[in-house]
Amino acid sequence: MHVADFSRVRLSSAYSFNNNRALMRLSLSDLLQSLRIARIDAAFLDIADNSGAHLRANRRAFIHLCLEGAAWIEGDSAAGSIRLAKGDYYIQLGNETPRIRAEQNASLRQSDFFRESHALDTPPVLRFGTGPRVLRLLTGAFHLTTVNPIIRALPRSIVVRQADLAGAEYLVIDADNIAQAAMGPGAATFMTSTFDILFMQAARAQITGLLRSGLDVASAVDRFRIPIALTLVHSYPDRDWTLEKLAAELGISRSTFAAEFHKVAGLPFLQYITRLRMTRAGDMLRWQPVSVADAAYYAGYKSVAAFTRAFRNFYGMTPAAYQRAQAPFLDNSVGGHMHWSPFLGAN
Repeated sequence: MHVADFSRVRLSSAYSFNNNRALMRLSLSDLLQSLRIARIDAAFLDIADNSGAHLRANRRAFIHLCLEGAAWIEGDSAAGSIRLAKGDYYIQLGNETPRIRAEQNASLRQSDFFRESHALDTPPVLRFGTGPRVLRLLTGAFHLTTVNPIIRALPRSIVVRQADLAGAEYLVIDADNIAQAAMGPGAATFMTSTFDILFMQAARAQITGLLRSGLDVASAVDRFRIPIALTLVHSYPDRDWTLEKLAAELGISRSTFAAEFHKVAGLPFLQYITRLRMTRAGDMLRWQPVSVADAAYYAGYKSVAAFTRAFRNFYGMTPAAYQRAQAPFLDNSVGGHMHWSPFLGAN
């Protein structure tokens, strides 16, 4: 179990991705965008004295935030336990099945709650052991794609200590406020955003630390430049990407990048970008109450006319005709803007 301690890393907003062999114009924000958590299943874990929880899951990542007491947490490897105090949190990546105890030798009870996805409005309370609780955690399970090169660069386990969050570059965690906000209507969606922030904070520090401690940027680009390019394109499909711009971002020539991209992705770069944008725009027009102008904006087109031409070339019909054919129940617009009235029925 590769464990990284958040306290050993300090961020620098002036940090550069330059070295003597390559120039990466990517910002850290560009890379971090691909790590966003889209959905998380969360639950309170209430653990009694001399008891513990063994969490089985089909996800690739966990975040454990200690709300009360002190926790001993370990994964499937034999690297030992991590101790969390109130306000600390612990990130586990890579198909771990966490074992959480109030005491190191406490007995464990298995839970399959995180093996399935749940459509809950508020995180439930999972109780382990009898008697009053001595330990409470807010735990979330989520999925991260393993082919993302940024995920591969992160340690499998990251510890974030509340005592180390006092610097201006960190968001200080208030465990009591988070615990309160995690209850009530809409809490499940709110927790996805909260855990996204916790994860992003830890990933931001770790990646910066890897670069500052001597990660060979040129070697990383050589190995992962096409996955990084795909990560950027899928994270920001609305950007005005060209072969020249993306090749410059990765510090390689246009011709080299074009050949490598075609080989890996199976399509020339511009065809790939067009297919990505048109597929996303088609999904929006089919499934969401949006106008053609909205779809054009989110597909990265500055004008509806240019979007309409590209859409017709791809689908064989205009965006408006596609929307009428694929989602006729949405054909109820005023002034070019869609409204929710088709879903509400006649009044």
